[in-house]
Amino acid sequence: MKKLTKQQAKAFLSRWQAVAKIEKVQLQKTSFVQKYQQLLTLLSVPHFFSLSSREKETQRTDAQQNWKKLRARLTA
Repeated sequence: MKKLTKQQAKAFLSRWQAVAKIEKVQLQKTSFVQKYQQLLTLLSVPHFFSLSSREKETQRTDAQQNWKKLRARLTA
């Protein structure tokens, strides 16, 4: 594999720092409800986790309870 020059490495790092800033802004703009829906979607995709149905349901229930607690704290 070809080695990067110092200039190439700095440019690479700079690009990824810019990406990180954009991602941070996007995450901050994402509402609590959207994040919750995204989490539930991930947990509901059957092939995403190699868990049994019972384990998936337990994980989903735990996630829902945690989000309810967090929402209660944020709205208190």
